[in-house]
Amino acid sequence: MTVSTAMKFITFVFLVVLFLNGCGSSPTSEAKRETLQEATVDSDISTQDKRSSQDFIQKADASTGNDEQMRAMYITALKYAIAEQRSEEYLLAIIERIDSTKYNSVALDITLANGLLFAARYDETLNQDAEVVMNRLNQGNVHRKHQVALWILKAQLESNQKQHIQVVKTVFRIEDLHQNQLTEQDNILLNDLLWRHLLHVSGETLTQFQNDFGQSSGGWISLAKIIKQYLSDAYELPRQLAIWQRMFPQHATSNYLPTDIKTLLTISPFTPNHIALLLPLSGKLQRQAESIRNGFIAAMDLNANTALTIIDTDKYELAEIEQKILTANVDFIVGPLVKEDVETIMHSELLAHIPSLHLNAPDFTPLLPQRTNAYYFALAPEDEIEQAIEFF
Repeated sequence: MTVSTAMKFITFVFLVVLFLNGCGSSPTSEAKRETLQEATVDSDISTQDKRSSQDFIQKADASTGNDEQMRAMYITALKYAIAEQRSEEYLLAIIERIDSTKYNSVALDITLANGLLFAARYDETLNQDAEVVMNRLNQGNVHRKHQVALWILKAQLESNQKQHIQVVKTVFRIEDLHQNQLTEQDNILLNDLLWRHLLHVSGETLTQFQNDFGQSSGGWISLAKIIKQYLSDAYELPRQLAIWQRMFPQHATSNYLPTDIKTLLTISPFTPNHIALLLPLSGKLQRQAESIRNGFIAAMDLNANTALTIIDTDKYELAEIEQKILTANVDFIVGPLVKEDVETIMHSELLAHIPSLHLNAPDFTPLLPQRTNAYYFALAPEDEIEQAIEFF
């Protein structure tokens, strides 16, 4: 192997952090994603509009006896509540008052479906309610002006359902057929949806998409193939990215390029001298931790100059872990694996200056320190450990 351990591994983990759906996120990137989703709901609310969700809730409550008017007011209240960044409880309380099986108008149904898809982050069953509304819309002759909105709803529902291939196909179809009708917010949302799912699609399927959609998809598919092929090659990856930028300058300079993609195009490998790998090697997750450790070591260049210290988080308390890391002059931390251990490490003032890739995401609260040099390899609770093993 000709590439140093640190460069290969750190490039790998940064790209995983940036691109794998549900994996690489920080409070900042999550906030950005929420803003993008909100844009689809409140894009028609003027900055001069001083009305609030409470105004529409009061109108709905005053519409006793007029079910159609009441639904219309609650649906509008939901849209305004999302724009106001109201709490989960607030949104769900409004939704409970809306009978999604009843029809008002195409525009209100689109607004309702948007709101349900947004709130599905709190209650996944709302995806089913949104699908009911969308099926109702698709049964009628919808005016052409609403076609783009329906396609975007389709992509959002598929994204919520983690239908990676379908999301990519739908986004490419929208951009192929309706590019001139897309607003700035539409383009931002669609590019965000695309890159949440594109790297989950096989190379063979990507090639088929390239044949089906041609030039409109070619740049993004080429970039996805480069990432997939050279993900762990810190020398070849920057070279391939530079070639891609010359071949697709419009893509590389697009105003709608997701922030994560822009970061990728300027990223440089970080080369630490000493890595600390923090894993629960003697507890109930011993088997999984050993698999990650073995995969980590197997990927290392035996001739590399980078040192590796492995620390059992089940065996040592925080003070002992701090001492081992500081004594060894560690300049990059990988782990811990368990969420509670991640939170413990994040509270350490002695380790705050060391860049870290945590193998789980904590529950972010106001009391948890925010580390700008911390990244999170956070997966769904039901498969987080097993998927971590696959990547390592």
